Amino acid sequence: MRFFSSLFFPAPNPSYTATSFPGELLWIPQSLDYAQCEKGTALPAILINCLHARYFILFLHSNGEDIGMCHTFASRLRDLLEVHVLAVEYPGYGLCSGKPSEETLLSAAELSFRYVREVLQVAPADIIVMGRSMGAAAALFLAPWLD
Repeated sequence: MRFFSSLFFPAPNPSYTATSFPGELLWIPQSLDYAQCEKGTALPAILINCLHARYFILFLHSNGEDIGMCHTFASRLRDLLEVHVLAVEYPGYGLCSGKPSEETLLSAAELSFRYVREVLQVAPADIIVMGRSMGAAAALFLAPWLD
């Protein structure tokens, strides 16, 4: 099983640190309750805001990269499309603890979508879920929740 995980989920060494993206790097607790957040259980993400944006892109990166590697891409999305962008990490990638697998990938996608809906209070009609490579599979997993 470990062979297949490393084949399908080739997590690179972290390309960022906890201080790499001041004002943009955040941690999403599993319970979505920051008062009950336990160390090592939160999901790292980069939130790149755009003044006066209506739409919100939830970006799910590809295998072989982490959110540090896609920060420039997410920033350009914000600038070109004038949208907010949340780039989410997966367990076992970047600074996120855990083991990479299909289950943890989909769990991270679901948690990040719930964060955008419940914490940031963005209406489903204003959320654009975008993924690259295996992130596209996670985006398709979230499609039914966009109704």
